[in-house]
Order: sequence, then structure tokens, then C-alpha cells
Amino acid sequence: MKEKFNINKPTINVYFNPNIKDKNILNNILLGMEEESIPYKIEENSEKDSVKLGYIAAKNSKLEVGIGIGTDNIIVIHYSKLTLNNPLFKVKITDTKKNIRFIGANAARLVKKNPFKNMDFMY
Repeated sequence: MKEKFNINKPTINVYFNPNIKDKNILNNILLGMEEESIPYKIEENSEKDSVKLGYIAAKNSKLEVGIGIGTDNIIVIHYSKLTLNNPLFKVKITDTKKNIRFIGANAARLVKKNPFKNMDFMY
């Protein structure tokens, strides 16, 4: 999937550890953001902890929203105004495709200040 951003455009940052077991999980997350028409940037990062990855991604995003996927098999949405250990959403990488797609959509909805999509939490 082609990254949907340009160098001057604010983006949601998606940071993932290159050692995650299922890189295809990224496709569902990105589809959720594309459905909401919000640009994103994908970047590998050596950090293993998903919460830290999401936090760093949010802090480095002009939109203040980040998604982290670490080797702990968790996906998080983080917001720059939240503290490190309090991500907005947290799901397992083995969660339903629907919920994983909603992670992307809800990150985009946070940017747009729209209500979140309801997720069936398995975490």
C-alpha cells in the first residue's frame, strides 16, 4: 500500500517495530484512515513497546495523533495531550479485522473531532 502523505502535509504517524509478526495488519489500519480521508505516514522504529511507539508517533505528528504497533502484539492510538501510559485505544494484534480497521478510522476521527466508531473490545 502506498503511503498517503507529502512532506508538507500534516499526517497521523504510524510507527511499528519491524519485528512484528503480522505486517499485513497495517493494511487494515491504513484502510480505516483512508476511509476518513486523513493522510498518514508509516515508519519503522526499533522500540518494542506499542504504547511508547504510539506516544512517540503522536508527539512527532503535526496532527498530534499516533498509532503504535510493537512486538508486544498490541496496537494503540495515542494522543499527544495524554500521558505516556494512557493511550486512547488499545487492542491486540489478534483482534477482529473490523476492530483493527476501526483503530485507523478512530485515529482519523480524533483528528476530525468526530464521534468514534464503536469497537467490540476483546482486550
